[in-house]
Amino acid sequence: MKFILKAAAAGSLFALAACGDNSAADNVEAAAENQADALEMQAENLSEAADDMTGNAAMAMENQADALDAAADNATGATEDSLEAQAEALREGGEAKEEAIDDADVNADAMTNAQKESVVNGM
Repeated sequence: MKFILKAAAAGSLFALAACGDNSAADNVEAAAENQADALEMQAENLSEAADDMTGNAAMAMENQADALDAAADNATGATEDSLEAQAEALREGGEAKEEAIDDADVNADAMTNAQKESVVNGM
């Protein structure tokens, strides 16, 4: 991604360099580098946010399952079996949510330039 943006900036730089005005070429190159840096930072922030959501969702489900296990420890017979089954189902649901969040994690390299610009510009 950064390579493509730098290549585009270099192309602009060469075109402007042919005109003999290096300050404009420097400005184009700096703008392209700034945009590339902003896109990389946005992708990193989105990835970290997804990781945080994954951890929080998994922790909440695990805490609920632990509470059911504790209740099952104080129960007997069918009630104990039912509570243990509920705890297991809850853990499996938490794992499924965690996987879904991981699968939805943003892959900035797979985004089009228009998508990247809309993320950076908040559109």
